[in-house]
Amino acid sequence: MSEAKPPGYPQAFRLLPNDALSTQPCSQSDIVSIKPRFDSKTGDYIILWNDILMTFKNASHIRNNGVAVPFLTDDNFEFLKPLRISTHPGIVLDVVLEESPKTDLSVESLRISDTPNQPPRSTTPSNSTPPPVTPSSGNQEQRTTRAPQYRGDSLDTKTTSPAVARSPQFIPEDYVSKDNLYAYTQPPTVDNDGQGGVSQKEIVTAYKEGLSYYYGDGVTQDYFRASTFLIKAANLGHASAQRLLGLMYRYGKGVPQSYPKAFEWYYKAAQQGHAEAQREVGSSYRDGFAVAQDYSKAVEWYLKASENGDVAAQVNLGSLYAVGRGIPRDMTKAMEYFLAAAEKGHAYAQHNIGVSYYNGNGVKQDYSKAVEWFTKSADQGNADAQCNLGLAYHSGKGVPVNYSKAVEWYTMSADRGNPRAQRSLGEMYQKGQGVPRDAVKAFELTRKSAMQGNAFAQNLIGNMYYNGEGVQRDHAAAIDWWSKAAKQGNTTAQTNLQKFSWSS
Repeated sequence: MSEAKPPGYPQAFRLLPNDALSTQPCSQSDIVSIKPRFDSKTGDYIILWNDILMTFKNASHIRNNGVAVPFLTDDNFEFLKPLRISTHPGIVLDVVLEESPKTDLSVESLRISDTPNQPPRSTTPSNSTPPPVTPSSGNQEQRTTRAPQYRGDSLDTKTTSPAVARSPQFIPEDYVSKDNLYAYTQPPTVDNDGQGGVSQKEIVTAYKEGLSYYYGDGVTQDYFRASTFLIKAANLGHASAQRLLGLMYRYGKGVPQSYPKAFEWYYKAAQQGHAEAQREVGSSYRDGFAVAQDYSKAVEWYLKASENGDVAAQVNLGSLYAVGRGIPRDMTKAMEYFLAAAEKGHAYAQHNIGVSYYNGNGVKQDYSKAVEWFTKSADQGNADAQCNLGLAYHSGKGVPVNYSKAVEWYTMSADRGNPRAQRSLGEMYQKGQGVPRDAVKAFELTRKSAMQGNAFAQNLIGNMYYNGEGVQRDHAAAIDWWSKAAKQGNTTAQTNLQKFSWSS
């Protein structure tokens, strides 16, 4: 049996020095996400310790609210190999660094420490003349238009990461809406008169009690108490309770975290015609979440959810048509689904229509119309659309070049954690476009993007370390970041590594 792909909900971490408190405030910019891996033996998702060390070089251990997170063990309490920890969905885990060597976490003096798996540091002193190497940023190489594709949390995208003028990409959306959770699509199949069973009124009451504790409406929020009421309603056939219970198992809210249990409850609700649950089942098949990845089944369930009025399912279905996964590629059909959802104000549908006009997929290429649709989506707070608007103003496609506007939209998107916006905004600070030139700020923003796995940003960080731009010169760190980008297929980083090896 092949390993299932991660479900697209990475584990959030933040860096925490030993003398810091786990209770200190955490901003979005502090968070780094690592994708979980599927353990086919247990049916659960886990985080490998090696994956943590790849991101946090001097990690000592992980904490959750001040308590150390243990490594998983077998029945004999022996550590499982390779070392791993459980996922904690919806929680930001703290990565505690080793006390020695002491690590400076400031942007200005951030260094990449040596590890056994890292190339040896250069013997060239940091203040000496560097080898005759001119790292390549890859701007021209990266400016080609790429076919629409999902982000890395949905499909494997081991390709070169984008530059400023990379074409926008289609993005599906699976969201959790309180209004949807309150929707009650079908009555439970029980005796309504209370004879020989529980009445429908009692089941609905249990469901509403569960919702009250889940949201803290009129009572103190308590996921565990919510689960007790919802389990009662779900076991008696309440479809909305089943769907919400699936979400709770997925994120470990009030119940032990379990992807298989989440899928089990989604499926029960979906069989009753619950549209949001049908979409969840479709996304499970799309992402290989607790089941074998199967795009055809994803399409099947998205169709059911779409026919039942689920707007997000229409967006996801349109995205599959756009890339030809599980169904022949058909941009006309994709646009039909995007437009149907966009008419209902769905931000991601509006974004994807903008992508279609920007790339000329299924419609005549029209940058002005792309900007129009991106603006509708961005005004609703969609970070990807905000980033694409920044791209439009930066490159002058659909609107006149306006660096100040580009900075404005990139900043809004970057503040929401968008890695493309972070990297593009960093480039504007590096070049002084629309903002005063600031090498340190450029390094800070580019590093945030690189830490999220953006290969183009990883190559740029390597260049910054090599040249000492916004950070102390460190050739070993440059090699480390170029290597990360090269492993993702970034040809410019591969060229930089070759240049460095030739000059050494």
